[in-house]
Amino acid sequence: HALVMYGGRLMEQGPCVSLLASPRHPYTRALALSRPRVDAPLGRDLPVIAGAPPEPGRHLDGCPFRPRCALAMPVCAQTMPALREFSGGQCACHATTL
Repeated sequence: HALVMYGGRLMEQGPCVSLLASPRHPYTRALALSRPRVDAPLGRDLPVIAGAPPEPGRHLDGCPFRPRCALAMPVCAQTMPALREFSGGQCACHATTL
């Protein structure tokens, strides 16, 4: 079981195999895409997550991943999404359908 946190908040949790195979939160997906793979061509740069993480100790309203998220919606700036259950885990994202 693993927890994925961003900006001091829980974004997703579930079995490690599920989080790596089918991540639900955009941040978890970006992390999974940026991990090194033995079958990747040599010399190829790993994908990076655009932008910068929030400064430590700085509180942001809404979802802390919002400034870096391609799926961000206006509600993401106002309200931190609640953790919603999905088979085997939980995810906190307004844009993700579970």
